[in-house]
Amino acid sequence: MFKHRSILAAIILSVMTLAVLAVPVGALAKKNHAEAKGVITAIDTSLSTITISTKKAGSLTLTVDANTKIRKQHIKNATINDLAAHDQVEVKYDTTTNVAKRIEAKPAKVKMGNVAGLITAIDLSASSVTITPKRAPCHSLCRCFHQNPSERCTGNPRRFANGRSR
Repeated sequence: MFKHRSILAAIILSVMTLAVLAVPVGALAKKNHAEAKGVITAIDTSLSTITISTKKAGSLTLTVDANTKIRKQHIKNATINDLAAHDQVEVKYDTTTNVAKRIEAKPAKVKMGNVAGLITAIDLSASSVTITPKRAPCHSLCRCFHQNPSERCTGNPRRFANGRSR
């Protein structure tokens, strides 16, 4: 009977050992994943890295590998080449390796405005245009002097369109 117990104990111990070995290594390890939201400040395609600026963590550089899932707007299987500086991103990454697991990107929000003035320079190599305003907007100054808010500003905060001065 004692011999049967030792055989039974050996079998149970063997089964438990096999059960532990059958569990994937990642399942036993602590999960080291984090999420971050921010704006892409740099992309290095030769090193396959992106740097994002976040409010909580500051600057964060992540590696993009073949397993990284990237989505940008309507592109489900995007690549690092589809990302651009100033894109808004949400990333999931491994905190021990800083490898991005998933990147959700949206293009930067562009604010449009109007500019009036004289074009004083065009630089084709820098893709820039320099515009010098004809006069500085005086609307903030005129509000102080206008008695009637419907009166039109002339650019001179002390003179109104009807010729009347303050």
